[in-house]
Amino acid sequence: MRPSLRTTAWVLRVSVLVTVLATVAMPAAADGAGMALRARAVASWPQQGYDETHRSVNPLETVLGTSNVAQLTLAWHSFPGQSNTSPVEADGKLFVTTFDTSVLMAMDASTGATLWTFGSEPYSSVDTPAVASGSVYVAIQQTLYRLDEVTGSVRWSLPIGVSIPAVAATTQGPVTTLYVAEGDSVWAIDGDTGRVMWRQTPAPSYGIQVSPTIGNGLVYVADDKLVLHAYYAASGVEAWSLPIQQGTGQPTTVALDGTLLLVGITGRLITAVDALSGAIRWSRHGDIDSNIAVGNGTVYFESRRPYPAPLRMMALAEATGHVVWRSELGANGPVGLNLGPSVANGVVYATSAAGAVVAFDATTGARLWMDRTVGVTVTNPAIVNGMVYVASYQGVFAFGLPG
Repeated sequence: MRPSLRTTAWVLRVSVLVTVLATVAMPAAADGAGMALRARAVASWPQQGYDETHRSVNPLETVLGTSNVAQLTLAWHSFPGQSNTSPVEADGKLFVTTFDTSVLMAMDASTGATLWTFGSEPYSSVDTPAVASGSVYVAIQQTLYRLDEVTGSVRWSLPIGVSIPAVAATTQGPVTTLYVAEGDSVWAIDGDTGRVMWRQTPAPSYGIQVSPTIGNGLVYVADDKLVLHAYYAASGVEAWSLPIQQGTGQPTTVALDGTLLLVGITGRLITAVDALSGAIRWSRHGDIDSNIAVGNGTVYFESRRPYPAPLRMMALAEATGHVVWRSELGANGPVGLNLGPSVANGVVYATSAAGAVVAFDATTGARLWMDRTVGVTVTNPAIVNGMVYVASYQGVFAFGLPG
């Protein structure tokens, strides 16, 4: 959703999301989450949701797991400002944005030392950055920037629309294409030059507030009329659209697992949709309060329904929508939409606005670890190479194993 955290601290901010695919115009059977993951040589978390599928799963994490996550301890803490967007990591650098000082900061992921900053006027809207092919893409106010990953210098900037752009990207050979959801439009933009390639307008102004999801040669977006759209990535022609539910609402990020799309509507509905045809596979009503993570045949999200029930982590079978387990986060606080859990190597990580980060066994729901020093946070953690990174109102926290 678009940010209003200066006045309402628990509203989700949609992030700027960028990642790299081997190709975008492949046949459906060869595309999807698996190809993008196989293309990566080094573990990273280069955007909110990990990659362009928004599954929030790092399949390359091997250091942290169920056997040792309880040993996590604070490695470092830095306070560049108050953050309500998720941290991203690439090439040994951590990238974090703040909403009070309104900066994008590049930090050494091992030490927290500042490498460079790029900013605007205080309390300008700055969204989650994303890293691809040596560039950092970030939206500040209504402008999209491409920055050099090493120096932070501006390569190009593009004023776009009337709200903060939310971006996904693919790379084919030397060409990076950005797919941008902004206000009432979906855009395709050349990532190297900033040239607009195509634009579609499926919804009223401010109607698209979640980032595009890429896979199967298609671009998926959901609008606040609760319609899910699929566009051909190369041409922008609409392949299909699906009214998910009557009325209006707040869609969470659309997650893609192969040929299955998982779409959440805050407090109302989670729906599984065939990503190729747009046919509904199953729906579950009433209990979603965060973005979705999808891994190992399971859908994870946070729930506090019916209010004032304790804040819980929920796990559903991806094939049926049936409950696999539910477990209390153990840290209650104000109700609100969270950027959701993250999954890596058999562990589900989640945060709470009451000031905690918690780890669960992804199979059983058993709580394995909790830290209550991070303060108010509505973001999802990034798990990379044995480290857990959390951004909060109290700054940036990095947790790792001792020694």
